[in-house]
Amino acid sequence: MKELVLKQALGIDVSKASLSMCLGVMNGQLEKDFIPRTDVTNDLSGFKELSKWLKKVSAGEVSPIVVLEATGVYHEGISLYL
Repeated sequence: MKELVLKQALGIDVSKASLSMCLGVMNGQLEKDFIPRTDVTNDLSGFKELSKWLKKVSAGEVSPIVVLEATGVYHEGISLYL
């Protein structure tokens, strides 16, 4: 039986060149798990890599909330992509 997932949140730290991220997951027992990801580039190639990883590791029944640090204009590309 698959474990119940209540919430998911993807945190992204934005810089000019890269995106650092970690997915936080809360299960039915209110336990938290954190799934880190190595940095990706802050461009279309990195956005696609992030999206592919997120689809692979996130629970499909609960859409993750995405929270990111808005740094100058560097967050705009990933914001529009997502």
